[in-house]
Amino acid sequence: MPARLLPLALSVGVAAALERAGAQVLVKWPNDLVLGGRKLGGVVVEMVAGSPIAGIGINVANDVPDGVAALRGWDVETVSDLVLLGVRLSMSALDNGPAAVRSGFAKVDWLRGKSVLLTGMVGPLRADGIDDDGCLLLSAGAGTNSRACSGHVVSVDGKRWGA
Repeated sequence: MPARLLPLALSVGVAAALERAGAQVLVKWPNDLVLGGRKLGGVVVEMVAGSPIAGIGINVANDVPDGVAALRGWDVETVSDLVLLGVRLSMSALDNGPAAVRSGFAKVDWLRGKSVLLTGMVGPLRADGIDDDGCLLLSAGAGTNSRACSGHVVSVDGKRWGA
């Protein structure tokens, strides 16, 4: 199983758990949680001594800059429980293989169909989901397809991401 699927699976699981509680959270490849078009949080995975260590952050009661989302009014403990549920959901998807992660991601893919600009790539390109390796599929039209396995989305539909 490609290592880059883990942050995607975790993001999808957390988004699904938060949706069960009433928040329509989507995922911006590769690891941002999005609420109402604004960044709500994110997932970071690093390998330490051969084992993955994940950090999941969601804005709830903390101060956030303008243009960033938060689950204002939500109980922090409830959100923590939902994150743990999301982790369990993501482990189940990973157990079922890359196609299960890809399918789950398709349901919460915030970038799908949008025009994006990534660091180090000529664009803009249209985001078309992910492949079994967790790479972002991109098209420039007229059958010109590519993929990005790393990088940062800096613009979505002509607007700077995070601004």
